[in-house]
Parts: sequence; C-alpha cells; structure tokens
Amino acid sequence: MFGDPHYKTFDGKFFSFQGACKYQLTADCVNHTFSIRVTNDARQAKHSSWTKTVTFKMADIKINLGQKLRVKVNGTRVELPHHVENIVKIHKNRDDEVIVESHLGIKLIWDGYNFLQVEAPVSYKNKLCGLCGNYNNIWRDDLTSRSVSYTHL
Repeated sequence: MFGDPHYKTFDGKFFSFQGACKYQLTADCVNHTFSIRVTNDARQAKHSSWTKTVTFKMADIKINLGQKLRVKVNGTRVELPHHVENIVKIHKNRDDEVIVESHLGIKLIWDGYNFLQVEAPVSYKNKLCGLCGNYNNIWRDDLTSRSVSYTHL
C-alpha cells in the first residue's frame, strides 16, 4: 500500500482506493489468527486519502503503527526495539522504517507516512481476505467478498 493510497494485492492486482474510513487490509478469514486494519483520512481533499494508522491484531496483542513512526502495543506507546517474547519483534531498519515480525510469519514494513508492505507465508494461501486479496494466485477474484471467496472451503 502506498501513496493516496494505491494497493497491490498478494496476487499482483493493482488498484487505487481513496475511501476515508477504517478498512480491513488483510486477515486470516479461515482460522482468524490475525487481522490488519488501516484507518484512512481524507486529508481535506475529495479525491485522495492517506493512511493515518495501521492496526495489527493477533492473539492478545494489538499493535498500532501511527504517523511519524509512533508505535503502541496494547494501547501503550513503546520505544523501539520492542519485543514480546516468542510472539512479536518490532524494530527499525536502516531506512528508519518500522518492522513488525510476528511468530505467525506475518511481517509489516511501515515508513510512518504512506507506505506499508505486508508479507505473509505460503501457509496463508487461500485463507486471506480484505483489500490485499485472498492470496490464491488468481488476481481477478481479489476484490470479491468473503462469502463468495470462501464458499468452496
């Protein structure tokens, strides 16, 4: 996800979506092990928006990534690097981006402004839903609803 915002799904579909609200970026819609939501704000413009916050939930952990590289874990602001034993590591890379690496294999890279990259291991193929698609190697069905995508499971 980048810019105002533009998206590239796990299956390679590119699209732009300027909605100003909370949206499910991606989630495990089969076993419900995690979800990632974004809050987009309109920036006082009708034709573009920007990502204000990213929220990554798994088990009893809620990680909020905000503008200017602010990070909260379960509502408390933390300094980086920050670790929750055997669950998640949060740190900055050489480019001053926040990296979130979970025990689930989900990895987030956030620049603190308008770029977010989400990586998911192949164990999540055919299990995801949200704006990043369903991760089934078919880009044409990435923007279908959960009820359509998961009737075959």
